[in-house]
Amino acid sequence: MITMMALLVTTATALAAPIPTELEATVAHLTPRYSCVYPGDQNPRSGHPVAKSVRLGGYRATYIAPGTTNNVPPGLKYPGAVRLTSGANSWTLPPPANPHTVYVELGLLCLVRFVSEQHPEVLLEGNAGGANPDFIPTLYDYASAAIGYQVAEEFTTPGAGRDLRWNASAGFTPEMQGASVVLRSDDGTFFGLVGCYACGGPPTRLFTFRDGHLVDVTLHYASMIGAEAKSAWREAQKALGSASERLVVEGPVAQWAADQCELGDATLMWQTVERLEGEGAFTAVEDQPISQGLFLPRLFSFLPDHGYCTGLMTAQKSALPCTTPAIVPALASAFKSYGGTFKGLERFACDGPYAWTVADEGDNQGNLDTVVVLLKAAGMSWEVVNRGTYCSDGSVPPAIYADTCTSG
Repeated sequence: MITMMALLVTTATALAAPIPTELEATVAHLTPRYSCVYPGDQNPRSGHPVAKSVRLGGYRATYIAPGTTNNVPPGLKYPGAVRLTSGANSWTLPPPANPHTVYVELGLLCLVRFVSEQHPEVLLEGNAGGANPDFIPTLYDYASAAIGYQVAEEFTTPGAGRDLRWNASAGFTPEMQGASVVLRSDDGTFFGLVGCYACGGPPTRLFTFRDGHLVDVTLHYASMIGAEAKSAWREAQKALGSASERLVVEGPVAQWAADQCELGDATLMWQTVERLEGEGAFTAVEDQPISQGLFLPRLFSFLPDHGYCTGLMTAQKSALPCTTPAIVPALASAFKSYGGTFKGLERFACDGPYAWTVADEGDNQGNLDTVVVLLKAAGMSWEVVNRGTYCSDGSVPPAIYADTCTSG
């Protein structure tokens, strides 16, 4: 029986090198660049070994595996055997640990030179296919003459990724940003915020390889973030201009908000989002069965929890902000406990530890009632209190006393 490795050696030497689609800089031999091959154009016979090669400078990586027809279109089984050669040197790469072995095929094979160094890294990515594919990346790095190539980053086991903000449904794709090579992915956690996989793209994340690990360098590329923010804002405006498309407005607004955080424009971002909320921009989707609740409070909590606008949020929380995102959760919780539903915040004002609000409350009969509500600071959040009690004992500050205690 011919072993896979023996087949690799004999096939790799006999094959005429295919010409993959490459991005090859025309400058010095060791400048940052990459070369990738996508085996999706393969149509192998099931069980028959096929080799795919990619070159970068004097290096050639060859992947060999039997064809499989489990997925459509058919591809190459993953993981397969990988051999890297450069002149008289050759290295056999250790296989990735891979718990997903049934329907996984090779999705991407790349040689990547992140910096001006002799040995490029190898990016190998499996693809589990499906409507929302699950990419399984492994990154190899040259260790030493004695060791050769070894696994540097492996995402094939549950929990892998070291808290990097990347998306397993997008994987990593090399690209040039200026004179640098980066790996592009996006922040897949945003799909949990908007509750709709197709409701707008999540923010892009860019990575480089440094000191044996992938490092997020997105903030180094402000022009890319700015362009993405402008595109997301255009999508949000388009959605707001159509009654049917308002159902997907949360996605582009969330992407735009995160990008504005990264650009340092968080204060203007919050003012804009609060204005949109006041104009009823999110009401249509919040009233849908797929809704996860009020958008603004979720966005207010989500962004700092996932590394966006953390400085602004820390400052706001220490001073208990008098903002729509801070006040709405208390109103929504109180109305729900009374059997009602929060429908909107019309006006509010704060003085010290008290906040006066005019809010809209709905009932299960479809009726809408506009009510005056008093809130009081309780630790790190607001809570609704009995307006009559606090108006009677003189606790309500003079600046909001008339609106709180003599109206509604």
